[in-house]
Amino acid sequence: MPKNNFAARRRRARLFADCVGISYAEALRRLDDARTGAFDHQHDSPDLAFLALEPYSGGRTVNTDLAARLVAAA
Repeated sequence: MPKNNFAARRRRARLFADCVGISYAEALRRLDDARTGAFDHQHDSPDLAFLALEPYSGGRTVNTDLAARLVAAA
């Protein structure tokens, strides 16, 4: 069950509104837009097929999908 973060969201909006000098409603709108934009933001995975040719692979197959996810997370 998801946690109800309404109090934290309200506190963050009030702090943002005070710091920037805008209204509380405007701060809520901007924070929601930023959260939605961050959620939809994605990148293509890098091509890491060259890892299979490197000497440290030891002749084993390299999981390039996992390697791409680790690079993307960093």
